[in-house]
Amino acid sequence: MKFLMSDLDLKTNSTTNLEKDVKVPTLHQLKEIFFLSFFWIFLCELILSATSLSTGYKMFFLSILLPLPTLVILAVHSYPIVLTYRFHSPGWKHLLLAIPIGLSASIVIDGIDRLWIQWSGLEQEHLHKLYEKLRTNDWYEFNTILFTAVFVAPFTEEMLFRGVLQGTMEYRKSMHQAITWTAIIFTILHFNLEQIVSLWMFAILLSFMAWRVDSIFPSMIVHMINNGLSFYVLQYRLDGSLFDGYLRDQIVAPFWFMVATLLLSISAWFYFKFDHPLQETV
Repeated sequence: MKFLMSDLDLKTNSTTNLEKDVKVPTLHQLKEIFFLSFFWIFLCELILSATSLSTGYKMFFLSILLPLPTLVILAVHSYPIVLTYRFHSPGWKHLLLAIPIGLSASIVIDGIDRLWIQWSGLEQEHLHKLYEKLRTNDWYEFNTILFTAVFVAPFTEEMLFRGVLQGTMEYRKSMHQAITWTAIIFTILHFNLEQIVSLWMFAILLSFMAWRVDSIFPSMIVHMINNGLSFYVLQYRLDGSLFDGYLRDQIVAPFWFMVATLLLSISAWFYFKFDHPLQETV
C-alpha cells in the first residue's frame, strides 16, 4: 500500500494546487441536489405508475430523468459540467484495466452474495421479486430492460455518486470522507439485506477507481460489466443452472472464486500503480 499512499499525497497536493480555485458545489448545495433528485425520482415514479407503461420502459425513463435536477442546479450556479461530473479522460491504460477488474469483481461479488445468504440464513426474496419484475416475453421490452440496466443506469448513477457526490466531497472535505460517505449512501439507496455486504465493497472499489484518475469512466465500465453479468446470472441464479463447474452447493466454486480474486488483485494493483494523466503533467 506504500505506493498508494505516496500517490495519495501527490494527487492531494496537485489537486489542491490545480483545483483549489475551481468553482464546485458547496456541501449545502450538495444536500439540495440529493434531496431534489430523490424527490424528483419519487414524483416521476408516481406519475409513471399511473401510466400503462411496462416495467422496462418505466426503468428507462427513471434512469434517464435521474440527472435532471443536478443539471438544473449546476446550470443555475454556472458550475463546470466536466469537472463536477468528472468527465475527464483517465488514459487508455486505466480504461483497459477496468475490463478485467469488472469481470473479476463481478464473480467475487456473486460469491460473496451467495456466502452471505447461506451464512445469514436469509431468503432470496429480493431476488425472486426482481426476477419476476424483469421477466418478460416481449423482445422490445427485454432489450429495453437490458439496455437500461447495463448502460443507462450505471452511467447516470456514476454521474451522481462518483461524480457529483464524491467529487464535491473530495474538494470540500477529504478523500477518505468522500469515499466513505459515497459508499454508505450508495449501499443504503440500493438497500437489500441479501447484498448489503457486496454492495458496500463494490461501492468502495468504484469510489477508489474514480478517485485514482479523477474520472468516472473506469468505474462506469466496471459498473456496466457488473450489471450486465448480474442480469445474465439472475436468469439462472435461483435454480443454480449456470455453466457446469461455476457453482458448488449453490455457492461459487472455490476454483473460480480464487481465479477471480487473483485476477482482481493483479488488475487493481496495476490500475493503482500506473500514473494517471494528472501525475504525468505535474
